[in-house]
Amino acid sequence: MKEEIEGTEKTEEEIAELLMEAKYSDICADLMTSCGHKWFLRRLGTQKSGTWVEVDSLTDGSSESSPRLKTLEVQQNCRLHVMWAKHPEVGVDYCVITFFLCSTLWSYGAITRKANLRL
Repeated sequence: MKEEIEGTEKTEEEIAELLMEAKYSDICADLMTSCGHKWFLRRLGTQKSGTWVEVDSLTDGSSESSPRLKTLEVQQNCRLHVMWAKHPEVGVDYCVITFFLCSTLWSYGAITRKANLRL
């Protein structure tokens, strides 16, 4: 069965994948922006630059994102990973955060001030 989304026909499987990616995007955005998730960025900042770590290892399980993340990881049978790296331009006070899901090769990128990671 096919459905129409924004003028492009998509299969039910493609629609399910787009919805799953949207859920992961929401979780990543929450982790990057919510005041209550500052601890996530601080814990990420303790990791070596360019090193992939599982997102759930940086959460305390009490955040709103934790149950949603665990549900998605069970459905996908894959863990969400994250890493940070220094901004490529020397002297810039920002770093790049990249989230990655191996099962679908999905990724999400964000920029934040180094100070948010306590670097």
